[in-house]
Amino acid sequence: MKKKGPLVSILMNCFNSEKFIRKSILSALNQTYKNFELVIWDDASSDNTVKIIKSFKTKKIKFFYNRLHLGLGKSRILAQKFLKGKFIAILDSDDIWEKNKIKIQIREFYKKKKIGFVASWYKLVDDKNKILTYVNKSYDQKNFLKYICKNNIFAHSSIIYNKEYAKKVGWYDDKLEYAQDYDLTVKLLKLYNFKLINNYLVKIRISNNSMSLSKKLQYIIIKEKIIILRKILRLFNLSKFLQFEISKSIFKQEIKYFLLILLNKIVR
Repeated sequence: MKKKGPLVSILMNCFNSEKFIRKSILSALNQTYKNFELVIWDDASSDNTVKIIKSFKTKKIKFFYNRLHLGLGKSRILAQKFLKGKFIAILDSDDIWEKNKIKIQIREFYKKKKIGFVASWYKLVDDKNKILTYVNKSYDQKNFLKYICKNNIFAHSSIIYNKEYAKKVGWYDDKLEYAQDYDLTVKLLKLYNFKLINNYLVKIRISNNSMSLSKKLQYIIIKEKIIILRKILRLFNLSKFLQFEISKSIFKQEIKYFLLILLNKIVR
């Protein structure tokens, strides 16, 4: 009898996601790799999100919900203990996977020791599925530092990570809301190898409702970016040039933060 392979837990957090969640769920259920569970965690949606989720009649889906809206960060922390798989795959509720994504990525964990996560290239699409850009830079163990210092270069919906290793580095930080994914990636990079698949396995949606575009979250985004940059300075043995570049970036973020506060006071 052919082995099914290790169990993969797909985590999908959602909030008022009725517009795209059906297609996202289908892209998970239609994977060629079949040994998975799809854990969907709804954060007290007020639209038809829950109705759409419940319309899928399959034991693959494990559905949980918050009675009160808690935010993505707290919801991820709650979801952790319900993820049974050896590997964790992330799928945001408006993103789309190619059907062979899990199959391609799971193979990579057994080609090299101590693989913390496997990511892939991805396409950015708008609300109408029009491709905005192809994100296809190549990173490896030697050059990732000069890029990870600037931004979270690995889209979380493109990633599958080793749950045991994630636990060892602290998994998702309960003190963060926006940058939990960036933080986890940095912590895994410190201790483990990674693999980037040079193939477009995900469509990442950029919409007007995207968390990263919300004006209400600008303070959090900037503050947490500073936290992550300081962590990179602390964790990695960086060249003097990179140390200078990160310090300069931290200073710029701090200026931006204080300008936002000042502008907010003036507007009031």
